[in-house]
Amino acid sequence: MDEAVQLDGDAAKAKWGEVQDLLAEQTVIYPLVFRNMITASNPKKVDGFKAISATSLQLLGVSAK
Repeated sequence: MDEAVQLDGDAAKAKWGEVQDLLAEQTVIYPLVFRNMITASNPKKVDGFKAISATSLQLLGVSAK
């Protein structure tokens, strides 16, 4: 990265490509937030469900009856 910031034009573009390739190969990637989303609910079986303005459901604060 030190070399990439000192270059200009095509040389800089090529060096930044090398940096991105190296990061893609050697960086550990894991999700910071993951929420299970479902597409239906049964009010007879869950309490606290509220619809959200998205194409899925948010289940934070919901519990089984």
